[in-house]
Amino acid sequence: MLIALVCFYIYPVLIGAVSVALGLERMDARRGGALIAAFIGCVLVVLGGEGGGGDVAIVGAVLAVAAAIGQTVYVLASRYGFGSVPTPETAAVLNLGPAAVLLVLALLTGNGSVDPANVSGQLALIFVVGAVVGQTIPMLLYLTGVRTIGPVDTSAIALIEPFAGAVVALIVIGQPFGLLQLAGGALVAGSALLVQQRR
Repeated sequence: MLIALVCFYIYPVLIGAVSVALGLERMDARRGGALIAAFIGCVLVVLGGEGGGGDVAIVGAVLAVAAAIGQTVYVLASRYGFGSVPTPETAAVLNLGPAAVLLVLALLTGNGSVDPANVSGQLALIFVVGAVVGQTIPMLLYLTGVRTIGPVDTSAIALIEPFAGAVVALIVIGQPFGLLQLAGGALVAGSALLVQQRR
């Protein structure tokens, strides 16, 4: 699992490389250094976590790289492909599309039947809060960032995600938080500040 996470989090580096290759953005030493430092920090946070296991599954790593490529296409398309479409409408389409596909897959695999009688008010509230706080708001903020400061800088800053997840896990479930994760988080946070510095 850890290897898959590390493979997925190469997407900011891919975004930077593709942006430069296509002439969409310029890469200077400051932004390049921030991207590399953020990725290294992310790797430290992920590898410093507990319970990931040491087995390397080639299929999982390949799928994670494919997901990173997909994330790269999504970010660049949302900035340059349909950047004229307002952010709320873009977020709505990007949420509804996967929701429809996942619903079809759930129905085809026999896991899509939810008995309303078994859905309590508390479970429904968890679904709604998870959808709004865990998906809708982050997507709106991320798209706004991509369209405001650009895909490369936004993606570098977004690598704070594993560190934030580790902090939340420490607070909520008491998962151990090591020095490696702290060092990685400091690297990512420093990179986030670095990409925002103006010459």
